[in-house]
Amino acid sequence: MLALAGSLLASLLAAGPAAAEVTFRAQWPGADGGFSSPVDLATDPAGNVYVADTGNDRVQAYSTSGTFLRQWGISGGGSGELDGPAGIALGPQELIYVVDSGNDRVQIFDATGAFGDLWGSPGAAYGEFDGPFGVTTSPAGNVYVTDPGNDRVQRFTPTGGVIAPPSEWGAGAEPRGIELDAAGSVYVVDAGPDLVRKFDPAGNPVASFGAFGSAGALDDPTGIAADPDGNLYIADTGNDRVLQITRDGALIDEIGGPGPGQGTFLSPTGLDTDCRGNLYVVDQGHGLVQKLGVPAPPPPCDDPPNPEGLVLELNAERKQKVKRLSATLTCPLESCRVGIGGRVKGRSRARLAGQVRELGPAQPQTVALDYQGRNTVRRLRKALRKRKARKRARVELAAEATDAEGTVVVEQLTVKLRR
Repeated sequence: MLALAGSLLASLLAAGPAAAEVTFRAQWPGADGGFSSPVDLATDPAGNVYVADTGNDRVQAYSTSGTFLRQWGISGGGSGELDGPAGIALGPQELIYVVDSGNDRVQIFDATGAFGDLWGSPGAAYGEFDGPFGVTTSPAGNVYVTDPGNDRVQRFTPTGGVIAPPSEWGAGAEPRGIELDAAGSVYVVDAGPDLVRKFDPAGNPVASFGAFGSAGALDDPTGIAADPDGNLYIADTGNDRVLQITRDGALIDEIGGPGPGQGTFLSPTGLDTDCRGNLYVVDQGHGLVQKLGVPAPPPPCDDPPNPEGLVLELNAERKQKVKRLSATLTCPLESCRVGIGGRVKGRSRARLAGQVRELGPAQPQTVALDYQGRNTVRRLRKALRKRKARKRARVELAAEATDAEGTVVVEQLTVKLRR
């Protein structure tokens, strides 16, 4: 299930730092006994709020005004079960990605809480984790996860598949929250040295921010989010406040501060914004979610425009034999770097080996796709003898292209497998 529609928010690249109205609007405690050490939250396009209720091993969902909608998750290590969920993020088609920290994995749910898929296990190899914490998704649907125990960020396709390099990079001493801006830059909260680290789309370090003029330095920061204007909010946990800064680290506003009142915080951790400018904060010490921002939401947000210039075509036959799986890539630019990968859905699961190709202008290139793991083809062909497996076996392909200016576009398609 590759939900890869969408593109970079190119129209926001020229937006200037405008201070948003962030006065207190509402707050609510958790339902069914309340929150227990909640860490993070995420919003969907309708303004619904999904809270990682970490100590209770569950996710709770609320309307934008704080009306309880539903919850899911029980303690455990099975599919759909959780152990200390930390980060949470929304992807395209409202898929919900939950960092199941205690189980060293990422799980996917839909908006109703129905389990979809999972990946990850303990370890230090790509696709393995040691206490994963933060998660975010790109407009194209790729998933970025902070891996504090391994001091890195890992990047995946929307279903946890291999993605073209860089698939991982070092991100400091204790990476926690993570966010992308409209240009594809990646911001990571590094709680070890109390910094926000900025990386380009290829994972190269660009800058770091730790002190912000009159607001002083960060203290044990945890979460980070971007607003519709491209500015950033940082949950400055040790200072009981939220800072709003530009993408270059200049202070815009200091929000909250210690206290029990509305609009003040005790150890804020996770936060997120919606496209209407509202800011939602996990006030962990008070066991609350607080909403700040505009007094009333305008009509639903428009979809962002597609980036100009970069168009990637990914073509394949609808049905293909296991041993002859291939796809054709075409990119119209003078030069285009394309990564392609994917995975098999069905009774027998397998990943495709990631590949990177350099394409000339409008020159189609057919790529033979190889499976990872020994005897994968033999196992897949054996499984396809069974009718149920034949009906379900699909290969979900994802191709990502990057031009010389760092613009990224992703295409996806599904191919049915036959023996």
